[in-house]
Amino acid sequence: MFIDCHAGLMKKAILSGLAIFYLCTGCMVSEADHKKLASEGVINKRAVLVTTATIEINASREYVWEIITDIPNWSKWNQAIPRIMATGTTYKGDNFTWKWNKKIYSNVRYFDKEKKLVWFSKSLLYTSIMVWEFEKISHNKTRVTVTESREGLFMYLASAHKHKKSLEDWLGSLKARCEVVIF
Repeated sequence: MFIDCHAGLMKKAILSGLAIFYLCTGCMVSEADHKKLASEGVINKRAVLVTTATIEINASREYVWEIITDIPNWSKWNQAIPRIMATGTTYKGDNFTWKWNKKIYSNVRYFDKEKKLVWFSKSLLYTSIMVWEFEKISHNKTRVTVTESREGLFMYLASAHKHKKSLEDWLGSLKARCEVVIF
């Protein structure tokens, strides 16, 4: 009993010390600053974890935009997102809650139709900014680039490679959804 209690106190002390170090070293950008950056359509370039992934999709930019802004239906084509709480097509200011390994609360901060979509997110472990950019390559071909910046105490332990893979998987699911022929 004493050992369990001592281990719990030690764990709390270590985590508290790490949190204080993290905050005192100025590594963390405030939530308000994160929201401001997202409203400007950019990520936090100084974040602990910054990841970018790009894909070309054989579909018009308008169609790809339609699919990605239909947030309530993400879980129908992206297996990594089992739950979504959102209403209708997305616009600036909209809030949505979703699950991508953990519960995430998001708010659309920047909305440039068919060109750029940006949201600020907050979960128990981190805050992030996701920037989606859509470039028309030809009539029926679109380049999609997603960039995410994440901050939080445990982001120092996060794998940049694993995170990039998750963004690439999301883009792959988007590509598969957009290129499917529906009769």
